[in-house]
Amino acid sequence: MARRTKDDPAAWDAFRTLCALLAPSRSGASVDLDAVDWDALVRQAQDHKVNPAVWRAIEGRAGIPNPIKAYFQLLHDMSARRNGALMEGLATAVAQLNARGMVPALLKGAACVASGLYRDPAERMMLDIDLLVAPDQALACADVLRAIGYEDMHDPHQRWVAQDTHHLPPLRAPSGDFSIEVHTWLLDKEYDPMLPREAVLGRSTEQEWRGGRVRQLDPADRVVHNIVHAQLHHQLSARGAVELRSLRELALLVLRHGEAIDWADVARRFAAQGRGRVLSEQATQCRDLMGVALPAAEREPERVMARLRAAVARPVEVKLSPLQVLREMLREYAFWFVRDPRLALNLLNPRWWPQRIRNIRDVFRRNAEHQG
Repeated sequence: MARRTKDDPAAWDAFRTLCALLAPSRSGASVDLDAVDWDALVRQAQDHKVNPAVWRAIEGRAGIPNPIKAYFQLLHDMSARRNGALMEGLATAVAQLNARGMVPALLKGAACVASGLYRDPAERMMLDIDLLVAPDQALACADVLRAIGYEDMHDPHQRWVAQDTHHLPPLRAPSGDFSIEVHTWLLDKEYDPMLPREAVLGRSTEQEWRGGRVRQLDPADRVVHNIVHAQLHHQLSARGAVELRSLRELALLVLRHGEAIDWADVARRFAAQGRGRVLSEQATQCRDLMGVALPAAEREPERVMARLRAAVARPVEVKLSPLQVLREMLREYAFWFVRDPRLALNLLNPRWWPQRIRNIRDVFRRNAEHQG
């Protein structure tokens, strides 16, 4: 059962410091690293899925405790290895799909990494790969992936597209390290008027990538998808909250594609669905936190930032028994030990246990948030 915790007075300062370090329009050099509450900043970086990017922001700078440097460097290096494996797996899958006449559109992390949106691909934490195909290609796409070793993560009898789902059940890669979700809609169908599938696919452009052919969404569609996914699909707007990984990605998209984005069309899509407030709030948050202005009207910026501060200072938590925490911690270690035995050092070091327990609680909290 989800509950609300008491205010964390250090959370907002740590969050603002994290934003100053990661804002793409700023160097972060003005941040006084000697005054940083590193425990609070680590918690914020975990919550917002930006650990690998923090390493790039602090690399080579003085005034940072060595354990903090080692922590963020380790997570960056793990992200680099993981993203490399994901991109190799994606290239293999794309080649097989191309051979059967399918050119998938890349979504979310895969689209950002493949398009070079980040200066360092490891900065973008990725969990899985999301591909968008035409509905009449979805089952054939999944069959191609199964033919090269992908396995259903759910009951094989669920190999159909339900009327209310926007992707097929995920398929686990032969390595077991990641999964691919084959989408027939970008998000839940209630958001289709803002991201109409046929129109989005029609506006996408086919590009060569690692010897294969993929499709990249139109920049305006990527901006709308970014905002809708985080703020509406994951219900962050209801609490006035943000996920820093998504907000930073929005800023990077605007910096790269700003002049190519039809902002009037973006505003019309949100306004037509009664979601104009969501766009204006993201404009305020992106300008204030990332230093990147969206060509969109901002309304009541003081109220928007006050709500965000309250959301950061009082996050959603869940009640967990000690047995639940221990079981989940052991499950996490068992999974990662197979991939990097050096992590055993963390388990043997009691100083890491509180952080590991916080990590498990963060997983439960995020699940509670995403389930509303």
